[in-house]
Amino acid sequence: MAVRGSASRRVPGNPMAGVLRDLNRSARRVSRRSGGGAGGSAVEEVDPPIVLPPPEKRRPAALWPGPAAAVVTTGPEGRAVWRFPAPFSAPPVIGAVPVWAGPYGGGEAVAAAIEKVSEEAVTVQVWLVTAAEVLAGPAGMPVHLTAVPAGRGAQG
Repeated sequence: MAVRGSASRRVPGNPMAGVLRDLNRSARRVSRRSGGGAGGSAVEEVDPPIVLPPPEKRRPAALWPGPAAAVVTTGPEGRAVWRFPAPFSAPPVIGAVPVWAGPYGGGEAVAAAIEKVSEEAVTVQVWLVTAAEVLAGPAGMPVHLTAVPAGRGAQG
């Protein structure tokens, strides 16, 4: 719990900075007091430099494929194939969203199933689900696809 006037209250959001500042102040007070009187030699203590770890080495964005995105259209069987602009080192994580602007308007749903994923391409099958049956998606349906390298998560 933070106490009024304590180090954690002086630097909002970064309590460690306040603790380090207090340690620095107390070290300076000790070095000033140890200066000695008339005949003593003053020894000044110097704080050791703060050493930061080296920055994480990252490859430039142009050298690694992803995340990538595209809009592809389905063929006659309701399938869409997307070849990635650059191959991935492992099969990527795929997101597929079909866009249905059909004439039915009677409660149909559209679903996209990812059939095959490789380092170079992905194949998606689109299905049109009605109240009575499940049909292969019509030709020419746009499908929004994204590919993110596996293991990247939310960082980029």
